[in-house]
Amino acid sequence: MIGGGDSSEVDLLNIKNIPPNVIREDSQIEFFDIKYVTTECLCTDDSALEYFYGSPFYSRYRDKALNELIRAGTMVDALQSGYIFSVSWSNISLIANDAPLDPNCKIAYYSVNAIFHITLFSRYSVPTGLITNPIRLYCILGGRIYSCPSKGSVLRHLVYESVLELDKMYSRISDMSEWSFTSGYQWIPRVVKYNELAVKLCKYYGYQKFDNNLQNTEDKKVVLVYNRPESNAGVRIAQEELLYLSKQQQGS
Repeated sequence: MIGGGDSSEVDLLNIKNIPPNVIREDSQIEFFDIKYVTTECLCTDDSALEYFYGSPFYSRYRDKALNELIRAGTMVDALQSGYIFSVSWSNISLIANDAPLDPNCKIAYYSVNAIFHITLFSRYSVPTGLITNPIRLYCILGGRIYSCPSKGSVLRHLVYESVLELDKMYSRISDMSEWSFTSGYQWIPRVVKYNELAVKLCKYYGYQKFDNNLQNTEDKKVVLVYNRPESNAGVRIAQEELLYLSKQQQGS
């Protein structure tokens, strides 16, 4: 970044002017042109940009992009303001030595293995020079174009996951403890109340491990987990027993 100063006169090129819903929509879609990736070789930055020009990600900024002037053969000054897309990184130099010689195999090879990072920059002039800011990042991977989420979106997602885990931990601790004014927090094991009829039914059908799935719930429903008997008759009897047990619990 060169120079500094007031950039209020170029608010049009500020990232804040990109609606959040546009960023979310871009992050949920991908672009794939099977005709292009099977006929053109993605082995250079220019070929990657040509592929990117056909995507909806580029069409959003087509009217303001300096790339349109470059595609039309117009010279773009180094200090000209506007949006510009350029390849900021690729792995072509790393995979070029293993590329096959056959033209068709070469196209398929680069379509599968080539990776390009295409960055959208905003360029605007200030009294002291030119300022170039990266706004969006796109990736060509496996012949498909993706929009990478913004740093703000990633940060919000990480914060949300952290808060969610803390909430789960607090809920679990609350279930494992009791609090009173006189004694404060007390760690008391939860008392599991088993349904006697369900326990007898489990023992009858050979299911010896009965756990919290057999406890009484507030709505008086019983969830019973049992091993499948070997015979079809046993399955039918077990299902009838469960149906009878459920009706009995609902009527109580």
